[in-house]
Amino acid sequence: MIEYPKAEFYSEYFKKCKGFKLLEEFKPSEDKDEENLYIGIVEVLDTIYPLVLRIEIPFTFPHNKLVFRTKSLSGYPHLIHTGKTKYGDWFCLNTPFAETPEEQLNQEITRLKEWIDHQMHKKLPST
Repeated sequence: MIEYPKAEFYSEYFKKCKGFKLLEEFKPSEDKDEENLYIGIVEVLDTIYPLVLRIEIPFTFPHNKLVFRTKSLSGYPHLIHTGKTKYGDWFCLNTPFAETPEEQLNQEITRLKEWIDHQMHKKLPST
């Protein structure tokens, strides 16, 4: 039987993750439409525009994908508006699969940082 990490694992990961600041610890979602998800709020540091992320991690991560959402930006490439404005738009990063939660988080963060480096620039406003 596979044992998946609990919410504390993800909070600790982002506390140690360079370039990020954990604003709200990960915890199970209280939203009826989001069963089996841990939710945490993280700020990405040192970006040209403020970038706060709502991170949705399934209880069965990495076998199900996490989602980065933001209300900080809109209209950027690969930032998808789904009508779920309550939580913001999600980043379509097409991250490959890894075997462990930590390896998958590392890949997700690498992809997110690549997106930030490539897409966020002064020629595009935050909204």
